[in-house]
This record gives sequence, C-alpha cells and structure tokens, in this order.
Amino acid sequence: MGKDQIRYWEPTTSSAWLEGQYEKLTPERQATCSTLTENEWMSLIERNSKGEGKIENDSSTNLPVIVPYPDPTETELDEMYTEKRNQLITAVEWRITRYNTQIALGITPTESDITPVLEYMQALRDLPENEGWPENIIWPKEP
Repeated sequence: MGKDQIRYWEPTTSSAWLEGQYEKLTPERQATCSTLTENEWMSLIERNSKGEGKIENDSSTNLPVIVPYPDPTETELDEMYTEKRNQLITAVEWRITRYNTQIALGITPTESDITPVLEYMQALRDLPENEGWPENIIWPKEP
C-alpha cells in the first residue's frame, strides 16, 4: 500500500474506508466522511496496538482520535490479579506433586527442601488478605 493512499473516515460508524470501499458507500454516507493520509491512519493503528487507547470519532472535528482506556475498577483489578495469582500457584504445583510422588515411591527427591515452594504458594494464597490488595501488591519471589 503506497504512502499516498487516502483513507475516508466515516464518523457515524467509526470506520476507515479505502478508495474502492468508499466508492461503494451511498452519497449520503460519503458526505459525512473526512480524509486521512495513510500515515495519519497508521499512526492511529500503531498507538491503538500499543494499548494507548481505542480509536473513536471526535465529534467536534469528525476525525478519529485515540481515546485512552479507562483505569480498571477495583473489582477488575481484583479479578485480574486473582487470575495472575492462580496462574503462579499452578506454575509451581508440579514441584510439590513431583516431590510427594518421589517420597511415596522411596526415591530421593529432586528438591531436597520443598519448604520454600510451600511457603511461596501460601504467600500467594494470602495476597488477597494483605493490605494493598489489589492496587499495591508486593508479589513474593518464586524460589
């Protein structure tokens, strides 16, 4: 796609159309469109893909702008960090299982002291009860 490619921004649908697509719009829809250069459009796409915000129509200019995503609510943070905590627990559970299996089979355990792993898992389980959850979490280090 050439650098001189023009996009047509349709504010009512928050859509960007290329020349061939634009020509298929009704005259009424074409009348609402504004033009963007390919560089302007790609800048918006790049900022969106970096998580800076979503592309929306600015009603004062009828041009696309990046609107920052809202900060997550405390409930959303709680859900997000609970999921992360659960994933961290799952990521080390195999070590406990392996240790217990080796003991049950009379095999010398690969990890001579499993206590740090158990303490780490318990620290993860205790996180929601700690002061600072979910805004200011101090994550324990995996042993």
